[in-house]
Amino acid sequence: NISLSAPNQILIQNDSFVQTNTSGSGRGGEVAINTDTLIVREGAGINLGAEDSGDGGSLRVNARLFQLLDGSAVNANSGGALGATTNGIFDPTLVTGIGGSISIDADQLIIGGTG
Repeated sequence: NISLSAPNQILIQNDSFVQTNTSGSGRGGEVAINTDTLIVREGAGINLGAEDSGDGGSLRVNARLFQLLDGSAVNANSGGALGATTNGIFDPTLVTGIGGSISIDADQLIIGGTG
């Protein structure tokens, strides 16, 4: 499990990832992010994957402003990590596992465009 907390801003950029993965039948990990402003940009992402028959992980974001820009993505999937090719929030199931959960509590959510 991963917990990130910063009073002002968390910036994930330049093809970087915050990621939890499991293989086999295990469940993907949990990521909790608490900050005023969360910016994910320039191909970066948050992945909570499970390969094979495992279930995807869970993400909880608590931020006043969450920006997902420049080909960045959030994935909580079963069946392996997906690359960030377009802006978005995804929860696919690619094999027998159950997709993960994504919870975003933000005053403002911006998906798309450039930052």
